[in-house]
Amino acid sequence: MRTSLLAVAVVAACATEVTPDRLQKMTTAEVCYLGLSDPGKRTMALEEVARRGDSCEKHKDEIARMYERDRRASGVGMGGGVGMQPSGGMMGRGY
Repeated sequence: MRTSLLAVAVVAACATEVTPDRLQKMTTAEVCYLGLSDPGKRTMALEEVARRGDSCEKHKDEIARMYERDRRASGVGMGGGVGMQPSGGMMGRGY
């Protein structure tokens, strides 16, 4: 349940304009992940983390879980990429 709420929060943050006020409502790990995943928001995210007197390094395990969750949700690295044809049967001959 918590993961789905976190996913909703991150998607909502991406779908709307991210402001310093919105960053204040996010967890430090979410702010760090946003800064790492969106170069355009990196400076604002790092400023928010510094304002909190915190460090993204302290949240690296949670950030890694967020990355892995998003990677799996997007299908990246799951084998069978776009444009791959099914092999079809007997050694790919279409039988």
